[in-house]
Amino acid sequence: MSSLEVVQLNTTLRGTLAGTVKDSAGAALPGITVTARVDGGGQGQLTTTSATDGSWAFTNLDVGAGRPYSVSFSDPAGTYLPLYYDADPSTPATREMVRVVAGQTTTADAVLRRSAQLTGTVHNTAGDALAGIVVRARRDGNAQGELMTVTAADGSFAFRGLQISTVQSYSVSFSDPAGVYLPLDYDADPATPADLDMVEVAAGGTATADAVMRRSCTLSGIVTDSRTGAPVAGVRIEPVLAPGQPPKTGPFPVSAGVTDAAGAYTLTGIPDGVYVLACQGKPPVYGLQYWPAAGTAAAATPIELTPSAPTAVADVVLQRDSTRPVTKALKNVTTRRKKAAKFAFRVTDAYGGQAKLTLLVATAKGKIKARVKLGVRRINVADSAKWKPARLAAGRYTWWVTATDLAGNTQSKAVKKALVVKR
Repeated sequence: MSSLEVVQLNTTLRGTLAGTVKDSAGAALPGITVTARVDGGGQGQLTTTSATDGSWAFTNLDVGAGRPYSVSFSDPAGTYLPLYYDADPSTPATREMVRVVAGQTTTADAVLRRSAQLTGTVHNTAGDALAGIVVRARRDGNAQGELMTVTAADGSFAFRGLQISTVQSYSVSFSDPAGVYLPLDYDADPATPADLDMVEVAAGGTATADAVMRRSCTLSGIVTDSRTGAPVAGVRIEPVLAPGQPPKTGPFPVSAGVTDAAGAYTLTGIPDGVYVLACQGKPPVYGLQYWPAAGTAAAATPIELTPSAPTAVADVVLQRDSTRPVTKALKNVTTRRKKAAKFAFRVTDAYGGQAKLTLLVATAKGKIKARVKLGVRRINVADSAKWKPARLAAGRYTWWVTATDLAGNTQSKAVKKALVVKR
């Protein structure tokens, strides 16, 4: 065999694999990565990039009598969806090989579909861009296959290369790893903060989900007893919007806190706003009060938390129940020894609640002749009890009611009435 024959043989055993890449409108796509794999495997992988006119080629391929290749296309910018060459688009689930024949140029053209994108920007209430915010997107709100990214210096974020055939819904959430800003779920309609709004992303389109994050504020202090000055543990502390404040337009639940053994509390994750502080100690010793020592929210001192002043200290002197009940026998009673009589009375206490009551009967000289325990009863209402003075001698007596509220305060005054017992 001559040298000329050898050259001719080598030439006929080599072939070319080439094509063009365009978008669905027919425009050439440069810069698309084209990968060819011998027999579709990992060995013998070839890579090139489409030219300005969308063309690409692998030349001088050693194919012998013929060799199959798989061909794939991908956009480094993520603007277009990746694609495996498919000579028959009616069978998209089937990956078709391209057979390169010696001495020929085999063509594998591709039409790439534009990918969908979900983008947005994150700012604070002052309009400043927030960098480093973690953004999560969930397809149909499902945690499986969750996408995550972090906002750039200008507050922007983007999920590119979304493969969507028609329209797909995503839930989007925002969180600050530093805890400076409150977590937020995307809500297209702030007027309905209880509804979780989804973002609709159409095939080949770009959807936007912007967010405005609010400052996380902190409120702390120490609670002490008004009588003893000692710290009070177990007090429930809750910031509530001050009267007249508009409702929050976002899912910002504020959790209550409980004081520790030192009477201290710290509440975090509070949205900026104007609040009154509700303090509820353990009844019956303590009742509900508002900081600093008000009985109603309207009488309380407002506490304003702002992005520029996100922390406040509110020490509470919790008012102990030190009010003493007043008991009043309402009517004189006349009865017979063997007949039950009705004793009408009323117990009042500015603190309200309940009290332990006892009916007392005494002689004109003040000697106690009977003690009738009435148990714990609700006060500040008209009340009565029935009792039969079977062991009393006929005569004239005095009756009244004593009260000890559940905080241990006994009555300061008792109005007495006459009891006449007949045979």
